[in-house]
Amino acid sequence: LDHHAPEPDATSRGRAQVARDWATTHELAHVFEGRGIGHVVVPRTGLVRPGMLCIGGDARTSTAGAFGTLALVVEPKRLCQALANGTLSVDVPPTLFARWSGRLSEGVSAKDMVLAMIERLGADGAAGQVIEFCGEAVGALSMAERMTLTNMSAELGACTAVIAPDDLTRTWLEAAGADLEEYGFSRWASDEDAPGTRHSWDASSLAPQVALPPSPSQVRAIDD
Repeated sequence: LDHHAPEPDATSRGRAQVARDWATTHELAHVFEGRGIGHVVVPRTGLVRPGMLCIGGDARTSTAGAFGTLALVVEPKRLCQALANGTLSVDVPPTLFARWSGRLSEGVSAKDMVLAMIERLGADGAAGQVIEFCGEAVGALSMAERMTLTNMSAELGACTAVIAPDDLTRTWLEAAGADLEEYGFSRWASDEDAPGTRHSWDASSLAPQVALPPSPSQVRAIDD
């Protein structure tokens, strides 16, 4: 519904009405029409929690990974199969660890971090992998900026991205009304020797970045 608001034509109105009718028929408990973009509304209403498996048909489903959720994008056909059967077969993807040391300077943001990764790794540099953002600089980010990191993992070709939950995650989700009693936090983090590809960046030396048309891989630091 958020992708068709406001509804500019008959096609959009028809799709939105199908969604409303389907939600009514199946008595869905969580329908937030007119509340904003779904990838933001879902965590703001406390519906994502660490350790959950979430699936969605949109490339930005990965946004929920900022809360320690494995949020996978699936094709519409597979999404329908999951809705019909209540099951989904998933091959465990490899992990790309993106470790950011140091702290961001004033005027530098999470989006600059992702653009710097694209500049080094390329627009498909994490294709078929889960990016796990980690390190001191990631831990110092707000939840909004962590959501920017995981949201933009699609620009690197990743199937999703995750950030290990911490005290900030807990505080944010509790304020959103999430029920966290059955979810542990410390276990939703990778072991130091977990298998995967590792890349490191220094946040303290990062300048603001910009991507030039026509490709996100055309990244330049604005002080170049």
